[in-house]
Amino acid sequence: MYISKKLAILTALILSISNGFSQNSKRMQIDSLFNSLTIKKGSIVTYHLSNKEYFRYNPSMCNTGYLPASTFKIPNSLIALELGIVSDVNQIIKWDNIKSSNESCNSDQTLASALKNSCIWVYSEFANKIGINQYKDYINKIDYGNKQIDYGPKNRFWLEGDFKISADQQVEFLKKFHNYELPFSKGNIDDVKKLILLRDTPNFKLSGKAGTEFISNKEVIVWFIGYVEMPNETVFFSINFIHHEINSTSKIRGELLSKIFNIIL
Repeated sequence: MYISKKLAILTALILSISNGFSQNSKRMQIDSLFNSLTIKKGSIVTYHLSNKEYFRYNPSMCNTGYLPASTFKIPNSLIALELGIVSDVNQIIKWDNIKSSNESCNSDQTLASALKNSCIWVYSEFANKIGINQYKDYINKIDYGNKQIDYGPKNRFWLEGDFKISADQQVEFLKKFHNYELPFSKGNIDDVKKLILLRDTPNFKLSGKAGTEFISNKEVIVWFIGYVEMPNETVFFSINFIHHEINSTSKIRGELLSKIFNIIL
């Protein structure tokens, strides 16, 4: 789900490269924050570009794969642009007239609006045109997740099936994406970078993508991945957690994001 309204509360938090907290102190503060939000299982990975330093909260979970959900819209958008499935981010994509619970998706879309609004039907149409073999080719080239896309719906394998990615792998993908180390044209990468830019201030730029998907009848995996660019530093991050209160995950993620960045950056 898109979280633009909740990002405004981050503006005052991302003001410096580091808050000086030790890694142990960060873990203790995250423990307290997760407990206050009834998050029993979650992980965080950050990577500071300047000193090439990683921070991991719950390292075992950081290395555990989960469905990428809407975070896959970043590589999915790149593939669609690279193959010419859409000519540019503003090409009109006609609505299929099948209503969803996401009202913002019940109309014609562009790539820009489809990514912003997390419109599943748009990316399912892309998948039907791209085909599983071309997906396999690109997923192997970019070394994304476990690459297991055979055992799920062919036009939504990032939402159901055996396709998994870990928080560690999300950060490695973002580093390559940010540094133009993926097999896509610079123009297409720049276009997608603009689409995932969430906040642009004199002190920092925040780019990212959220995602939520069921991993069992009672649990969902909730993601927020991206990077923060500051004058003298770039910090990549991947945050995920498992929760059982399905209807409250958006609120919980918003509350988490309002407090987490002044701990982990």
